[in-house]
Amino acid sequence: MVEDREIPMMPKCVIQSRNGALFIPKRYWMYPSFNQYGLAPFTIESFGRVYLNRAGRVVIRDVASMDNAPDEFHHGLVRIERDGKWGYADPLGRIIVPLEYSCALNYKDQYQDIGPLLCVGCRMEQQGEYRPCLGGKWYLTDAHGKLTPTTPPISAKE
Repeated sequence: MVEDREIPMMPKCVIQSRNGALFIPKRYWMYPSFNQYGLAPFTIESFGRVYLNRAGRVVIRDVASMDNAPDEFHHGLVRIERDGKWGYADPLGRIIVPLEYSCALNYKDQYQDIGPLLCVGCRMEQQGEYRPCLGGKWYLTDAHGKLTPTTPPISAKE
């Protein structure tokens, strides 16, 4: 059983480059928790949230935040966010849905697990500690990046 620990915050100086790829040497790892894809989440000060493989290579950058930690994979994809634009990456680090959407959401509640959602024309509005996506047109995506129009989840309606 893997012990549930907070995702460690690491200084940016731990990042090293090898032949153009970014790495975090294992001596800096503290209790990494690898998921079913063999990736572990890390947060790096002034660099952002990432997923590393077991060799320490940064596989996915710009991972979106969820509850102050890197977002988890949902239906084989993880949300990524850069400069206010959203998309999804797969466990190999390939960008499956380009960073061109105004919002991305992994919707799951006690009744349904809709899957990865994207929005065009949404606005994110601060409401307490949360920023729901309001308005816009919603799309469901699959692990191949195919978009299907859908209705917004209840939490995203105005």
